[in-house]
Amino acid sequence: MRHGPGSHWGSYIFLVASGGVVLLPILWMVMGSVESTTAMFTGHIIPPRLDFANYPHAWASAPFARYFLNSFGTTIAIVFFQVATSALAAYGVVFTTIRGRNVAFGLILLSMMIPIQAIFIPDYILLSDLHWINTYQALVIPFVGTGFGVFFLRQAYLKIPREMVEAMKMDGGSHWAIFQRLVLPNTVPSMITLALLNGAFHYGYLFWPLLVTESNAYRVVPVGLAYFLAQDRGIHWNQLMAANIMTVIPPIVAFILGQRYIVKGVLSYGSKG
Repeated sequence: MRHGPGSHWGSYIFLVASGGVVLLPILWMVMGSVESTTAMFTGHIIPPRLDFANYPHAWASAPFARYFLNSFGTTIAIVFFQVATSALAAYGVVFTTIRGRNVAFGLILLSMMIPIQAIFIPDYILLSDLHWINTYQALVIPFVGTGFGVFFLRQAYLKIPREMVEAMKMDGGSHWAIFQRLVLPNTVPSMITLALLNGAFHYGYLFWPLLVTESNAYRVVPVGLAYFLAQDRGIHWNQLMAANIMTVIPPIVAFILGQRYIVKGVLSYGSKG
């Protein structure tokens, strides 16, 4: 039975209403970033007077340049190592005949079920013994591997025809040649998707950086915002909203630029195997 355009109006209205609920706090944050602190709580949807000076004031009130540099640097390093280790591990699980590979993959899946809050004490003690507290190593090294990344790329690798892999082996291709010339070119969208998802997570991650950093030299943006709230000068909500806007712009831009890869990558993630 075919449905006319009018039969979808209920779905459209629901989606628009849901989108409005999601966007309302963001709209309030944007409006709050360009008005005075007192005007934020007067109930005006549109500020009576726009004050863009909140942005430079917020930027100058804390070392945000350092926070952003630390966030970008550590996030890029984490994503690079996660994609590299996940790609190699997923290749081993899918395309090799190593004994115990299924057991290893099961242990990798098991690691996804353990939250960092359950193991942060031994991790912290280990890093402390290595004298890595309040260093970049403490922010990066614990996250160089990810079980989710192995699982995600494994799903993409399962879509590569086995015949192509066997043909390259018969032509004398090594595992590295197969990985470099066949697997990588055919799974670029999945790798970009993994990089964006994990990058967004670690860019906005607060718990671990708050635990292992002790000075502004190594603090990242989420920790900087937390300390912004705790300043002795009191909470300037309009400047806090401006700082929040500056913080969310980079991941939004990244997702806009990579959205076409995300769609392809999610389709690969849905592959059965």
